[in-house]
Amino acid sequence: RCKNVTIDLEIACGEGDTRPLVRYLRMLSFYICALLKQQPQSDFGSVDVSVTQDANTNLTLITSNQSGGSMQLKCGSFQNLYAATPCVLDPRSSDIVVEMQKNHPDLADP
Repeated sequence: RCKNVTIDLEIACGEGDTRPLVRYLRMLSFYICALLKQQPQSDFGSVDVSVTQDANTNLTLITSNQSGGSMQLKCGSFQNLYAATPCVLDPRSSDIVVEMQKNHPDLADP
């Protein structure tokens, strides 16, 4: 794994209370790690990631500057971030989804 991740943020920070910003940054870190796990491993020891937020579309774009891989996120209820295109971020969740689909056949694959 890489030793250092440099993150360039272009997002609105809000005003006053920092708890929503910290919560948002924790969600971003989850998706950044998921994106980096999908990319080929680098021998450089560091990774540069850009995060840009489009206020007009309410979408956030995470881009790995080494590989060019990206992930688009959308803001949902309670200001939670979700992948704009559904995907499996943790293979452990696949078994759970299969079990849920057995009980709820109307659930579609991501």
